[in-house]
Amino acid sequence: SKLKLKKFIPVENAGLQTVYKMVEAHALHKETMEKVEDETLPDLERMKRKLGDRSENFLREVYQEGYDPDSKPKKAKPAAAPKPKPSADEIDMKSAVTSGTVNKLTVDVLKTWLKTQGVAVTGKKKAQLIEDIQQLF
Repeated sequence: SKLKLKKFIPVENAGLQTVYKMVEAHALHKETMEKVEDETLPDLERMKRKLGDRSENFLREVYQEGYDPDSKPKKAKPAAAPKPKPSADEIDMKSAVTSGTVNKLTVDVLKTWLKTQGVAVTGKKKAQLIEDIQQLF
């Protein structure tokens, strides 16, 4: 079950070939080394001949005027500041219980509010805290 590729042409790694040529030039005390042609790079002249102005038209349509692909990307604007979470003093707990939004409050807010009511909160989970608040109303 071997994979067989039709018309497969192996391509030499240009980086490795350059290193090999440098080692060979050094070992044989050559002043110059042969330049390695990178066969993986596209033939830009041929592409220009075949495409003509179509590639330029495409780039104008896709990118906004003044776009420079070599420039540094612009920093994104910072996101809007998150809404401050309400403190236990600011919350109308009775309306939160009747509207069913008490479960959206954080454990810290629930504990703080219950402490102000004189209820013990040590070791209780959120569901237990909500149950204690509902019993007060």
